[in-house]
Amino acid sequence: MAEERKRLDDYCCQACGFRLQIGSRFVIEVHHKTPLSDSGVTETSIDDLISLCPTCHRIAHLRSTPYEVEEIREIHSSRADQAVETNRGEPSSFGVTDEE
Repeated sequence: MAEERKRLDDYCCQACGFRLQIGSRFVIEVHHKTPLSDSGVTETSIDDLISLCPTCHRIAHLRSTPYEVEEIREIHSSRADQAVETNRGEPSSFGVTDEE
């Protein structure tokens, strides 16, 4: 089912548009829109899956309730709108919060 979702999404991240093919393989992951731990369901459907690049998939799981794809897009958008910050070598949070 994961392979089918990737194919349906053309191996493209649905949050940022990233698409990378190395040889015959694509760098793409599949994410559950509704965490199985929340739904209690042990089976899933193709409609509950979405293709995300590794970076966006990591962003999705930065908080206990995963960011939705639209929220990830907003994070990318706010990051792109910000000027490069120097903060004495300290990374900027770009509006991402660690919510538990």
